[in-house]
Amino acid sequence: MVLTESLKQNFKFEDNQKNFEICFYNQPITFSTDELNWEPRNISTETEEMWLIKLHSFDWLNDENSSNISEKMASYLILDWLSKYGDEHSKPWEPYTLSRRLISWEKWLSSNQISPELPSLIKLSVSQQLKRLFVDFEFYNPGNELIENIRGFLSGCCLLINSSQYFNNELEFQLEQVIDEAINQLNLQIFKDGAHFERSPYYHCKVLEALKDIKKLAEHISKQGFLISDILEKANNLAILCREKLELMSKWLEKLTFSYGEICQFNDSARIRGLSHSFEELTELLEDSGFFVKHNSDYSFILSCGSPSPAFLPSHSHCDIFSYELEIKKQLAIIDSGCSGYDNETLRLMSRET
Repeated sequence: MVLTESLKQNFKFEDNQKNFEICFYNQPITFSTDELNWEPRNISTETEEMWLIKLHSFDWLNDENSSNISEKMASYLILDWLSKYGDEHSKPWEPYTLSRRLISWEKWLSSNQISPELPSLIKLSVSQQLKRLFVDFEFYNPGNELIENIRGFLSGCCLLINSSQYFNNELEFQLEQVIDEAINQLNLQIFKDGAHFERSPYYHCKVLEALKDIKKLAEHISKQGFLISDILEKANNLAILCREKLELMSKWLEKLTFSYGEICQFNDSARIRGLSHSFEELTELLEDSGFFVKHNSDYSFILSCGSPSPAFLPSHSHCDIFSYELEIKKQLAIIDSGCSGYDNETLRLMSRET
């Protein structure tokens, strides 16, 4: 903490550089380097929890649409966070937020040339966060969150893998266990028809993006010749499995995407871009995931006809059997309510009703 505070003194900002804005969920907040507040209170109560998770996960470091943060400012913010949240019992150390932060820091460090002191401090913190994450995987919530835990752990390992100071025998042992769990979860969570087992097109997209990263991370690990042969072989097997699942998931997402380019809103979903397709005619029952799709040049019809899935994890499921969405000539005619959010209980329950 003393070192981080000392390094912060090296960052000088002109008056016109001190203020910056971060915006998530249409909620912009202005920050100032004079007094950084990582727990802002002027956020809508309907988005507060998700907003703070996104802030402490540092997703915005790598998202040019979320903020106007310079490399210098980003370095200063990481230092400030390290000086204030070194306690693993603080809320930003919860496993999902922690996992997302490891992913963000690994990507940011990989694409920026910064002074050597900061990466050293980040790696020290990453080693501590990995210890916490390993004993805090979200097996009690074994859906997309668990995939994010795996992605975060592999990201942190790849950040430390060439630092003998942190990548020790204990972490190597843990890495092998996490790779085993990754293979197990991908075989469990991805249906044969390519759908993620929570049956939400929105979370399907999130898992699809996570698998792209996991594949790259597994490929990187498989090339580290100093690791034991079992880890190298398992990492290579994980990369191969990711490629197979990514192909299946992409084909499924194409079928659940309307011709104008956005996904349908069944279960907990928001209207986001899917994968474009050029189906002249497609009629198919996706039996494993429980969707019927029909696409042609005049209209697209998508029907939800499956039960909440998986039965042991209904958290993103809605009472939507036989709900459908209809697009006519690239215009949505009938839509599902999707997910309003997670904090307003009244709207949440309404969106999940029949």
